[in-house]
Amino acid sequence: MGISIMKINKIATFILSATLLPSAFSATPAPSSAEIKVTGSIVPGACILEVPGNALNYGMLKIDELTVEDNGLITLEKKSLDYRITCPQRTAVKIKLTDHRSDTIPDKLKDSNMFGLGKGIFKDGVEVGFGGYQVQLDKLIVDGNVASLDSAEEYISPNQSVSYQLNNINATGKSFTGRYNIKPQIINLEDFNISTGIKLDGLVTMDVEYF
Repeated sequence: MGISIMKINKIATFILSATLLPSAFSATPAPSSAEIKVTGSIVPGACILEVPGNALNYGMLKIDELTVEDNGLITLEKKSLDYRITCPQRTAVKIKLTDHRSDTIPDKLKDSNMFGLGKGIFKDGVEVGFGGYQVQLDKLIVDGNVASLDSAEEYISPNQSVSYQLNNINATGKSFTGRYNIKPQIINLEDFNISTGIKLDGLVTMDVEYF
């Protein structure tokens, strides 16, 4: 699966505007004053998101070495990678995960907060989703201080935005680090055509948002 490196740029815009409409044909004198407004906004400088490696690779998995559990699912080992958000000044940030394989989650896993793993081909030639994975963020640090998330759930849902907290208060800082963990589950593959293999193809974009 791949994780995009996202850099969000915010540029302050300042607009100088005025309206001067004297009437040459009016019986009343033209106004001798006009309002001139200055508008715009100042936002945090761009934070940089770094995800070294950008991928969690399970390599070649042999079907006869995978164990089907009592619930009919195959659970793969947990894999992790580290990420870092660096900001030019103290900022409060949120992390949002967008799933680009959401249409590949099989019905058996749709009731949970799963991200899609891609599609395989049934023996009858139909292409369907074969698995999903849950995402957990841990090892959270803000400027050297141990932090937590504002979500009470253990796993992050697709399209959910979560923020760092210190002592249950939204944290501001220049350095935000953490670990991105996944735990994939695959449905029983006995009905799939595995003669050419099945490719794990998860893809998520991690976005940094300001608030």
